[in-house]
Amino acid sequence: MTALSTMRSKFRIEEILVGLVSIVILILRTRHSINKLPADPGYDYIYSAATTGIGSWFNLDPYIHFGAHFLSWAVSLLPLQNQAVALTLLNHFVWSLCSIGIFVALKEDGIGLWSRWCGALSLVIIPVATESGLGNVGNVKWPLITLALVLCSSEGIFRFSKTSEIILILTGFTNPLLLVALVPLALRYRTSDKSARRKLVLPAATVCVTFLIQLIVVGFNSLGSGRGDSRILSPWPGMGIFWWYGLLGPILLSVGFLALNHGLHFGPRSQVMTRISLTVLVLTLTSYFYGGIADRYFIAPMALSWITSTFLAVEVSKSSTRVPRILVCGAIFIGFIVPAAKWFSSSWYLTSGPTWTDEITRAVNSCRSGKVSEVLQIGAGNQTELSCDYILQNP
Repeated sequence: MTALSTMRSKFRIEEILVGLVSIVILILRTRHSINKLPADPGYDYIYSAATTGIGSWFNLDPYIHFGAHFLSWAVSLLPLQNQAVALTLLNHFVWSLCSIGIFVALKEDGIGLWSRWCGALSLVIIPVATESGLGNVGNVKWPLITLALVLCSSEGIFRFSKTSEIILILTGFTNPLLLVALVPLALRYRTSDKSARRKLVLPAATVCVTFLIQLIVVGFNSLGSGRGDSRILSPWPGMGIFWWYGLLGPILLSVGFLALNHGLHFGPRSQVMTRISLTVLVLTLTSYFYGGIADRYFIAPMALSWITSTFLAVEVSKSSTRVPRILVCGAIFIGFIVPAAKWFSSSWYLTSGPTWTDEITRAVNSCRSGKVSEVLQIGAGNQTELSCDYILQNP
């Protein structure tokens, strides 16, 4: 019993450390944007929550986006001056919880400690999140779907069946692209025995039911519109390396993993990574046709492909020959360390404009002089107009 208690305590400590490291990384990445609101969705979600209460949880945007609206509702209960910082930190908390979930799920498939750490931290370190993803409540759907797809690919879907169901429901009512989870579930079904197949019915049904509810509520046109008329499907002249990296990186990394895994034979532990890699290919194509070339649609495919690639790097680095180790170190430096360092901090889209605290302070002073409403500046040159009654009610 003592040994078992020690083991459980060790696992809890590891999970807490993963969460703390994830939070620290996210705070460092958003140190210049933590007190600012991104242009999209701006203040709309918080204002809607403040005026309609829990009814805002299921506002359409254009689909049900429960996760973002729930967090915005929680923040709307706080004083206006604290809302931007609180919303950013709440987002960080969700991302770190998803990192912990990935760490725990990978352990169920016998993935080594280093690979689990690298996989879990991949979510919070990926370069493509720097453009508009970090601390942005509108993008909380991407860490959720990343965790959901890892769970559906791993033994965690069996070991943590109740928790997995909750995650799938939350994700399904936040991101309709969860339908892609049928890919790893189908792959698991194909290789499972009769008993395991029965256990896969419930998660598959959950994915389908949440998608059907989204479809019934918002309609096929709205659900399938993605970014609608703003969707860009073709590369534009002078498209920078950041966009090429986000667009092609997940595909190249996943295909590379599948090819090397087939030749090097990493054993049963690589099965979960194979399922994730195949899922990445489907998710990348689905995200492209749904949202076009857009940084937010790069987040989940890139995080998942980094999980498989870091596993591959750790396994190959165990080779006794020197050449593979040199190649792995070079590949890690060029493909991971350099991009992560170059695109570490929040981009101008998230950092531009005054802080939300300064804007509220200015607005309060202006409203007390007799004005009826005040225009507040938000990032990337955007604005929001609030009535002075609203501003002075809970400054």
